[in-house]
Amino acid sequence: MTLLSKSQFHVVDEGGSLRLECAFRCTAYTLFDYPVIWRKQQLSEWTQINVMGSLNEPFVSTDRVEVTFSNVSSRYLFELNIVGQSLAYQR
Repeated sequence: MTLLSKSQFHVVDEGGSLRLECAFRCTAYTLFDYPVIWRKQQLSEWTQINVMGSLNEPFVSTDRVEVTFSNVSSRYLFELNIVGQSLAYQR
């Protein structure tokens, strides 16, 4: 399977939310056989966010990240929703 996706560039303010999409068309697709995996990179460290439609720790414990998958006809949409948090700093 070859997947081509639209380029995306996101600018998010502190505390903002973000929805990342992976949309594609295919005649037959199963998430089990061809899992979509989201990974987070911070400096040189990579962390896998999900296994198919399930979140890994520490992401599942924060209630800030949600993974959804939908199939409408031959169009598939896999989304990663990140809910922002505003932090109040006191000095």
